[in-house]
Amino acid sequence: MTDSDFYQLLGFLFYASLIKLPSKGDYWSPLSLQETVANNISRNRIDELLRTLHFNNNVINETKCDKVQPLIDFFNERCTALVDQEEYISIDEQMVSYKGKTAPSSLKQYMPNKPSKHGFKLWSKCGVSGYVYKINLYTGANKAVSKPITTSSADILMRRTRLHNTLVVNNEEIENRKQDIKRFGVSGMVVIDLVADVPQGTKVFVNNYFGSVALIKKMTELGFDIVCTLRQNRIKHCPLPSEKQMNKMERGSYDYRVTNDRQCIVVSWKDSKRVLIGSNYIGIDPIEQLLRWDKNQKKKINTPTPQIIKQYNKHMGGFDKTDMLCSLHPIPFRSKKWYMRLVWRIFDLMLLNSWLLS
Repeated sequence: MTDSDFYQLLGFLFYASLIKLPSKGDYWSPLSLQETVANNISRNRIDELLRTLHFNNNVINETKCDKVQPLIDFFNERCTALVDQEEYISIDEQMVSYKGKTAPSSLKQYMPNKPSKHGFKLWSKCGVSGYVYKINLYTGANKAVSKPITTSSADILMRRTRLHNTLVVNNEEIENRKQDIKRFGVSGMVVIDLVADVPQGTKVFVNNYFGSVALIKKMTELGFDIVCTLRQNRIKHCPLPSEKQMNKMERGSYDYRVTNDRQCIVVSWKDSKRVLIGSNYIGIDPIEQLLRWDKNQKKKINTPTPQIIKQYNKHMGGFDKTDMLCSLHPIPFRSKKWYMRLVWRIFDLMLLNSWLLS
């Protein structure tokens, strides 16, 4: 496949994401002919390019995600190099819908609380603008001791064997990583890995899946500011009012505790229900009155809100914007190759990032 062939294929995929027809062949059908497509490439050539499209040498099987890992590495390298990092970033997970049976079982996830319940899980680092800087594919809990494979080569998608992807990790590094996982959890290590190439002083926002007091202290050591929501089982020895006690308080009530080393504040705030949130750089002041929906009065009411809550709500919305924009015009085609769902999502993210930069 030449560069020209690949550009034509990309052009067709992006065109099809805007002009959706029931089937791929309809773009050349006399009843629904799309001259923009038909005048530039034939249907047989598109089918041939889709059959041959791949991103790694198929001779050696090293890891289950090898078929798509070089494209992920290329995406991460280019999207990080093209723009300066935003001051405020968020880290979250996103699901790539997939219900097939041919993908490795350790890559397929079931998340009942997500709009796409079945599919692949991507860890993503995103700016407030919606620009995605980096993604990592979740490959199963048993792979957590290995760091994600990264490459900085400009010719990352050139033909190569999987031997170039081999990540050599000595026993001491593996043992150190196991200790870090015990301390911060697998989810906490996701955050630490994704901020490895982020400038110090960046403000990071994560939800309660990742957040913990241990992570807040680690981010302080690394030179990052962080705000994260928390789960009750991750602040067991923090003497804050219980959820039952908070439910008896008026909406807008709050309490907080600061660690003895003054590195972390944990705030409990009563909204429609209790919210636990922590940070190493921002606290409760100044308290502001924000409009919150009251289901009993059927209207928005002024609610006293700590500053940490306001900043979290303001800067955690990048992923919502990314997911919304990706859902508007996704590449619509299916494939017998399980990894093509991930390829289409990466292409969608590339197009989204390009649009945000334009």
